[in-house]
Amino acid sequence: MNKLATEMQGSEMRGSRFRTALALTFVVLLAALGTATPAAAAPAPTNPQDVTWANLSTLPPTPAEPVGSISACKFDDANANGVQDADEPSISDWQMSVYAGSVEQGEQPIASGGTGEGGFVNFEQLLPGQYTVCEGEIEGWLPTIGLCQIVTVVSEQETSVTFGNVRGGRILVEKVTDPTGASDAFSFLLSKGETSVNFSLTDSGAPFDSGLLFPGVCSIAESAAEGWTLTDVTCVSAHEEDVVSELPNPVTINLQAGQLVWCTFTNTQDAPPTETATPEPSPSETPQPTPSETPSETPQPVGSLTVIKLVIWNDVAVTPTTFTLCIQGASFPTGAESDACSTFDEAGGSHTWPSLTPGVYTVTEINVDTEHWVVEGSGGSVEVVADAEATYTVTNIVADVEGEGDPPTSLDPVDEPGVNVTQYIFFPTVLR
Repeated sequence: MNKLATEMQGSEMRGSRFRTALALTFVVLLAALGTATPAAAAPAPTNPQDVTWANLSTLPPTPAEPVGSISACKFDDANANGVQDADEPSISDWQMSVYAGSVEQGEQPIASGGTGEGGFVNFEQLLPGQYTVCEGEIEGWLPTIGLCQIVTVVSEQETSVTFGNVRGGRILVEKVTDPTGASDAFSFLLSKGETSVNFSLTDSGAPFDSGLLFPGVCSIAESAAEGWTLTDVTCVSAHEEDVVSELPNPVTINLQAGQLVWCTFTNTQDAPPTETATPEPSPSETPQPTPSETPSETPQPVGSLTVIKLVIWNDVAVTPTTFTLCIQGASFPTGAESDACSTFDEAGGSHTWPSLTPGVYTVTEINVDTEHWVVEGSGGSVEVVADAEATYTVTNIVADVEGEGDPPTSLDPVDEPGVNVTQYIFFPTVLR
């Protein structure tokens, strides 16, 4: 009896071990078939600002997969050269978005986030491949590199992409007439480098708005209007409330980042010519016949030419300098006549040749020190039309051969650094 009880007890113990092994085998089988409890989601990216993923299909992969990351940086590109210099700070709270591949119209980003205090945001655990990173647009800022950039993510590597922005400047121009309320239209030319835009204003009309412009040297010239004399030109910085320029027409403005300049051009109407009455002869006087007058020759129509001299010193110290410009054409056949040339100082300016015989004139800068100056516009031609004013611009850009803002030196031209004009002169589309 005791033997039978012992065998039954041993049988139950063996059955218990069998049932336990069977249960473990069943659990392992369920896990293999995918019915086990889901694994915890992959950890969220570590960023200065929170990153938002668009939907479950675009969540970052599990750490077991080969992944990389993108670091998007944002900085204040004050000099608009596309490079973050030592004195240019990073910008926080600027929205960045990541798209898979190239961006199609209306496509939603797979992830987005704002830059942190250090000016960057990280998008981590991205599968290797091509992505497009875009920055958000903020009113008053202009991109100096691009709104979107294409990057390639490599496994176990961080790919960096940098975005620069500069605060755009703005110029407003108004027309004032004396007497007020005149309906006459006055023509203007706004120039920045080799790009220009024409516009017209009336006393009763709205001011001209340039829209956002990149910082740099601009000039505004008003064309002569029959019956009117330009009596005042004043440009004021709206924020600082100080006079930017009150030079004669045309006016030159060194537009700063984020600056709003308000220019006022005032014209006074010319007085009509007075007529002298012919006295009536007295009854006692006998009118004497007047000798026949020789018919006067019909005056030939003439025009005028205004040449604008722009001098761009960039970071080089301004030194006394003289520039000489000459014109050659119908009124000055050789270009060496006494009145054919005009000189300008280191600040530039303008000179007008009136009463020119209509035709094509060549504008040339003579005695220029080409080792130390880059000259644009010299040797070009401009047509003078009867009863109209033509304008032409010649620009001198100093070559900073020492790279420290010092005056030009006498280095051989081959030893001087090149001047990248496009870094300092850029004129975007002007909004009307």
